Amino acid sequence: MKIQFDIDQKAALKRGENVPGRRVTLDVDPAELSDEQRELLADLLDTESQPPRCSKPLSTDDERVGAVALESATVDGVRAELDRLLQKRREKVAERTKNMEAEKDSYREQIRHLEQGSYYQPGLPLKRAVDYFWPSSPNYGRHDPEAQALWSRVGELRKAEAIRILMAIDADLSRDDSETRAALFREVNYWGPREAVIPNAVLFAQQDREAAKRQEREEAEQQRRQLRALIAEHGTEEQLERFDAGVLPDDEQDDIARKKLFGVFDAAPFQKLTEDDIEHEEGCARDGDEAFGSEVATELSAEAWAALKRLRAQAPEDATIEARRHDGWCRDCGGTSAPRWSARVKRTVAGRSYRQSYALD
Repeated sequence: MKIQFDIDQKAALKRGENVPGRRVTLDVDPAELSDEQRELLADLLDTESQPPRCSKPLSTDDERVGAVALESATVDGVRAELDRLLQKRREKVAERTKNMEAEKDSYREQIRHLEQGSYYQPGLPLKRAVDYFWPSSPNYGRHDPEAQALWSRVGELRKAEAIRILMAIDADLSRDDSETRAALFREVNYWGPREAVIPNAVLFAQQDREAAKRQEREEAEQQRRQLRALIAEHGTEEQLERFDAGVLPDDEQDDIARKKLFGVFDAAPFQKLTEDDIEHEEGCARDGDEAFGSEVATELSAEAWAALKRLRAQAPEDATIEARRHDGWCRDCGGTSAPRWSARVKRTVAGRSYRQSYALD
């Protein structure tokens, strides 16, 4: 039968053969091949092409051995190439078998040590200690039932040892050692239920959550008392009634808080820049494509500095004051506004923060 073969032109040239192309078609008589050669040739044959082509790569156990590339464009060359591939496959199989047996011996040795007692060395960091017992998947024995069984046994023993380490660390866990506790939570997910493996860490975490909730409730109640006192002093009796009933709107509460917090300042509120403050270039369409921004002031006029000092003198200790510069510009024509300066005052009451800006110019 006629079969196409790829040919190694360099090897053919060295042999003195004139092979003009990288592919040749030979008339191969199957009777002239051994059973092993015929079986291999059939495995490598691509019958989709006409005439059939010997082009499939030879592999064994997911490992590529090679592909047919004749050194001689003759039937003898075909037999020689098939024999080369058969020998290479035998070598690969022998090497893989040797490595698989070594891998199984390694598993048996690990099982022996683990069944006799831990070979974990105390003092290792937690992650290294636990990772030490995380079994790797079989490499050479993926398709071998005995290797799979040994690997499973190693996994069972390693898991038991890792759990023992985690439980021992958890037993000595300090209530305040949050770093080790966090590490235990990170690692335990691989090895078993948290409550069973690290009960102390779970208990301490639960206690922390409950304490945080209690503190949150206490802070909320304290803030509510502060806000109620504020409304009682600066609001109306009717507003206090609605607050106690839980129906006083937040904006009314904020208005009362602002009245208390910023009533001590004798200064004019800062008026935000508008498009009227921008000096547009002649011919600008003024279609509303203006932008405004502010930043911390790096320079102040004498007038602005004096106004800032007056505000600081009026400010309670809890207030923070920041001088800022404001600018506006037109994206179309590039026109800008004259810079303006303000003092941003920030105060906090009942867990709420408020800001008010005052003019410095």
